Amino acid sequence: HEWIVILPDHEGALELRRKLRPQHLANLCTYPDDFWLWGGPFLRERSNGEFNEPLGSMLLAWAESPDKVLDELKKDVYTTEGVWDWTKAQIFPFKSTLRIGM
Repeated sequence: HEWIVILPDHEGALELRRKLRPQHLANLCTYPDDFWLWGGPFLRERSNGEFNEPLGSMLLAWAESPDKVLDELKKDVYTTEGVWDWTKAQIFPFKSTLRIGM
């Protein structure tokens, strides 16, 4: 089953996010290729029209249950070091209709 996860950052976590990003990405790359299907930050729009400040993360996972996805995310450095605000986390069942490789 596919699960889409929305994990907003804590207010003021941008510098911590940037510092931990290499470790976060390295960890995600340790999973089987079919677990994390895609992911990345969702961004704040600036007054000049640019989108470059992360507000949190969105990920699409393939797993037997939402608990499996959440259990794995709770091990991530963005969780253990306090980047993600778990009080605002959301997970939904998802069905990909269109997915194009990058």
